[in-house]
Amino acid sequence: MPSYTPREAAAHSGFSLDTLRYYERIGLLPPIRRTRSGRRSFTDMDLQWLALLRCLRDTGMPVTEMQQFVRLMRDGQGTTQERLAVLLTHQRRVQEQITRLQQHLGQILTKIDIYRQGQAWNPPHGRAPHVGDPLRIANSDETESGQLGHANGHDRHATRECAETPAGIPENLPTSPGPDRQGHNASEK
Repeated sequence: MPSYTPREAAAHSGFSLDTLRYYERIGLLPPIRRTRSGRRSFTDMDLQWLALLRCLRDTGMPVTEMQQFVRLMRDGQGTTQERLAVLLTHQRRVQEQITRLQQHLGQILTKIDIYRQGQAWNPPHGRAPHVGDPLRIANSDETESGQLGHANGHDRHATRECAETPAGIPENLPTSPGPDRQGHNASEK
């Protein structure tokens, strides 16, 4: 049966040596076999277990929830439905995260298209665009419904999550602080 040193297990799993020790200490790992000299010796089964932990961690499962899942696994067949519930809850969170990331990716791709087409919009110095801003509308295509679109066919507001940072946000933000609440510029004080 092959065995792996802690360094090899860390390299294989992507976890640091400190994380491996921590996971063992808090019960996420089964007791790791020791050599005669007292050094940890990981097995293929340990590496498979680490791969599961890596998957759960990389997809955002909190350590406390990982501990709950591991406890349920150790409790045996009687906990299958509870384990399923933990994984289904986690799956929903991961799916929501994927959806958000896809929306953000769409926003990024739209911005890349704008730059590639040389259509980057820059507001007058010291003025940021606002939704419905005539300067912003003049630099985009307005549809019959009054919705802002873009010449490349992408809707700048396709994603709700990113609507506050549309593709037409200013590329060059003003360097001066701008007016304070009383309307005075910092340079005038």
